[in-house]
Amino acid sequence: MIYELKQKIRYSKWGDATAKWLEKTPVFPACYWLLAAVGWTEPPRYVGANKKGTLAYFRGNQDKINKITQNLADEKSKKVFKKAISCRCSGYFRLKGTPEDQYFPKDIIHLSDEEVFVDCGAYTGDTIAKFREQTKDHYKKIVAFEPDPENFKKLIQVKVPNCICFQEGVWNKKETLSFWAEGDMGSSLVMGNSKKVVVSVQALDGVDSCSDMTFLKMDIEGAELNALKGAEQTIRKQRPKLAICIYHSNQDMLEIPLWVMSLNLGYKLYVRHHDRGHLADTILYAV
Repeated sequence: MIYELKQKIRYSKWGDATAKWLEKTPVFPACYWLLAAVGWTEPPRYVGANKKGTLAYFRGNQDKINKITQNLADEKSKKVFKKAISCRCSGYFRLKGTPEDQYFPKDIIHLSDEEVFVDCGAYTGDTIAKFREQTKDHYKKIVAFEPDPENFKKLIQVKVPNCICFQEGVWNKKETLSFWAEGDMGSSLVMGNSKKVVVSVQALDGVDSCSDMTFLKMDIEGAELNALKGAEQTIRKQRPKLAICIYHSNQDMLEIPLWVMSLNLGYKLYVRHHDRGHLADTILYAV
């Protein structure tokens, strides 16, 4: 009940406008730490497995951790990756992130005037707005996927130039799946009996609009690995820049980097964390 109230306030028109205003002020870091301290920054479901299960998982997969760490492109990535895993194991998350450059860290992502940006988990267009700002509105095309009905309504109201919007999710094949439509950033595919709505999902390899993608971003609440598999042929053909969330589960922290590495496309891999004081927003970049 309390969590649902928090979400309604944060993602109301007033709450969203206030959050965007705060991000641009010098007091944002202090405000963010205060909100994190009282549990207002991210949904509790991101905690994932319990402490015992988390410890067992990472201790049992130390070889995978070592393989990923050895293949990260810079020392900062190695430090962030190991620290993120350590924090998940301890349950005490104090890894300082940089939310202002999420998906577009200047030392990793370099954009051209010919970008075809595919945004999976477009929400209401917040990342698209940052993309437009970064490119100064010089880009070739944007393709956005957002299955949540309320979020999609807000997304298409923005009327972004050269932007194709799909009220669908992305997956490894075309089908319909159960979906928990929260009307906020936490909307997600649901496996099991907690069905709320049914949504269409499809593989990006089957979407003509995505065939020339140059930059692929995914924040789709744990569906990232399946969605990547559904985009494998396009990724192999286009070798787009990747910005993929890996924090939604302990398994994603390891299996997503390993899958990208298995493509053998010569990607340089980076890991950055963009949340201040919480395990959310650990992102794998491939360029």
